[in-house]
Amino acid sequence: MTNTCSICNMRFNTAGVTIKGNALLCPNCAKSIQRMLGDPVPIKDFTPSELLIYLADPSTCPSTTPYYKKINDDGCCVCGRSDTFIDRYTRDRKPLCKDCVQNYVTVSGEYYLDPTGFSLKHDAAYFEESLKDCVRPRHDIIFNFTTKKLFIMQTNSNTAYRLLNFTDVKCIDNGFQRYDISLNEKNLPEIRTFINGNETALDTSPAMTVLKPGSGFRYEGEKGRRSLKVKLIYKGEFFFYIINDSTDLGHEFDKTFGTFLRLIRELKAETERVLLEEQQEKERQEEERQRCLKFEEEQNAMRQMMLQEEEARKKEAEELQKESSHANSGITHRLGGTMNAWGMMQQRSSMLNTSSNAVPQPSGNKEYDSLIELRKLLDSGIITEEEFTAKKKQILGI
Repeated sequence: MTNTCSICNMRFNTAGVTIKGNALLCPNCAKSIQRMLGDPVPIKDFTPSELLIYLADPSTCPSTTPYYKKINDDGCCVCGRSDTFIDRYTRDRKPLCKDCVQNYVTVSGEYYLDPTGFSLKHDAAYFEESLKDCVRPRHDIIFNFTTKKLFIMQTNSNTAYRLLNFTDVKCIDNGFQRYDISLNEKNLPEIRTFINGNETALDTSPAMTVLKPGSGFRYEGEKGRRSLKVKLIYKGEFFFYIINDSTDLGHEFDKTFGTFLRLIRELKAETERVLLEEQQEKERQEEERQRCLKFEEEQNAMRQMMLQEEEARKKEAEELQKESSHANSGITHRLGGTMNAWGMMQQRSSMLNTSSNAVPQPSGNKEYDSLIELRKLLDSGIITEEEFTAKKKQILGI
């Protein structure tokens, strides 16, 4: 029976490997993909589309750590591997494997300073948390994406190593793609991408963006061999870390390059995160400023309204005072007229009395004239009826 491979679309008659969705892989594709994923990772757990993406961009491959414990729960307390060190345990007597012991350096900075006792400082939970995001794709290079650390072994004696930050990486070059990394004035990573020497946008680099399955990586090394040259700075000095590809470890080379691409993505994401936080802080400050301006405008409007109300009250009070003043002046005028008339009457009466004492007049004529004068004052409204009656009685002697 002839079958068709879901990855390469080649027909094959031999027994293949069944993966998720009842798809089939030819023996060659199954072997290549299994080596890329790592032996502990079961290939049957993935769909053909997922495997095509991993082939296009190995940096997206899943970590092998979760699968180790499915194989050996009694192995290493971190990854479950069975090749643990003899008499190398955590504080709570859990075993550690060689890789996890080496990966620990990316967290602690301690490396074989105390071969028999350094692991006893921490319990298994510490190692599980600290090493959960460590990647060791090839040779003596270790990435820790939790602590943003990079560990490079210089010799095979396990005595010389360098522990760096991700930002200590200055250039990644595979002969076709080059990524230059620098820090800007804000001390944030900036990444420039070159394809065949021509600068391009990072997001459009074929190694960063999977345009279609299988388009993730392109290499052009000398004599058909691929090489990866990494430029780093350590204690103020530059040095190079070079990895050469070989026929039997091509998948490991891809995984190493893919891990460096993941490093670039991490640096880019960190820069974007900081810039986003700065933008959000600026927007928050602007919103706060706008709220302050709005509050100040409301306060000014309220003060203006209070001033207008105060002016209106003052104006109303002035008008009331003016009306009261006019009313009082009218009353005073009327009272003044009455008093003047009464004074004139008293003066005239006094004059009449004086005249009658000085020059005797006929009694009848004098009284008659006085009564006529009083009658005139009464008729003109100068004196009242009571005043007229009282004066009349006085004149007539009643």
